[in-house]
Amino acid sequence: MRKLAGMRVTAGYSQEDVAKVFNITQSAVSSWERRASNPSLDKMKQLADLYGVTMLDIFESCRGGTNTVSLREGEDLDNDDTCREHL
Repeated sequence: MRKLAGMRVTAGYSQEDVAKVFNITQSAVSSWERRASNPSLDKMKQLADLYGVTMLDIFESCRGGTNTVSLREGEDLDNDDTCREHL
């Protein structure tokens, strides 16, 4: 499992860069990385595209590896949900 912060750094972005791309605050990005909150599934998809990783990588980094929920590639989830709601 890779953490969001590691994916961001590997992709060459600062928290401020990501915040600008998503038109959100830097503290919101920090909150995602600390798992204090989770991005929407739509934002997870955008993060995956931005970081050059899969949606599954992003989803697993949100759930933290402490639960047994899985997301199979190609599985559709309601875009209004967040990964925490599926734990």
